Amino acid sequence: MPHPADLMLVGILWTASLKGLVSDFPAAQRLGGLHFVFALVMSCVVAVDAGRRHATWWSRIRPWAMVAWIFTLYSTLGRLSVEAVGTDTFDPVLSRIDIAIFGFDPSFEIQRFLTPGRIEAFALAYAWFIPYIHLALFFNLEARAGANREQFLTAWTLLYTLSYLGYLFVPAFGPVAFPIEHRHVELEGGHFLKLVRDSVASSGGLFGVFPSLHVGCSVFLCYSDWSRDRLRSLMYVPIVLAIYGATIVLRYHYVIDLMVGTLLAFGTPTVGAWIYRRWETRR
Repeated sequence: MPHPADLMLVGILWTASLKGLVSDFPAAQRLGGLHFVFALVMSCVVAVDAGRRHATWWSRIRPWAMVAWIFTLYSTLGRLSVEAVGTDTFDPVLSRIDIAIFGFDPSFEIQRFLTPGRIEAFALAYAWFIPYIHLALFFNLEARAGANREQFLTAWTLLYTLSYLGYLFVPAFGPVAFPIEHRHVELEGGHFLKLVRDSVASSGGLFGVFPSLHVGCSVFLCYSDWSRDRLRSLMYVPIVLAIYGATIVLRYHYVIDLMVGTLLAFGTPTVGAWIYRRWETRR
């Protein structure tokens, strides 16, 4: 039987390819074709995976191969999601939800508390997300073994699969793309703010807003270590809180994005472990 994490990845690839191929926009159709190829390749890999599952070399390579696939999709699928809808995004809906929750626009009201130094500090926190998740993934995938590692990988893949579905069907750019509507003033920072902006531009631009994977993945990794390594989990908490603030200060996410990302982060470890155990029992 195919591994549940493999099935999730195959499913999101076929969904992305269909979403792009039926789009009216040529750029999205090209990306749909790319994901069609990805889906075919991954389907072939899944077909031969069961026979190699117990090979030592494959058990070492497979988790990192899954991570590489999923991280690749962050750019390719994220770009497809916004190309498939043009400018008709869900930004107005997400913004209205934020205003309904708070009674005001959080991305606008927070401006009164910002200084170039504070903006730069939050930009550093935002930039730290990439090394943080890579280090945390390394510790988890290398320290765990057997069923424990497979449960973790299944839950992590579920988190990204559900988030990518959000990208595909609730496409948005974030408050940063709509300064007039949100009455934003220009952010002033330094080296780290420039680093973040350059990084976003080099990865393909703005996409993948709802839900927030910056928050979702950060909380997931912190929470996953809570019962295994309490000290390391507590060390992650300041980083996670800083990432929460950075996503709002730098205007890359609406608050509702963070809320849904948090719910997924706390829910997917339990659901993912249940899915894996059920699969193992049936197998």
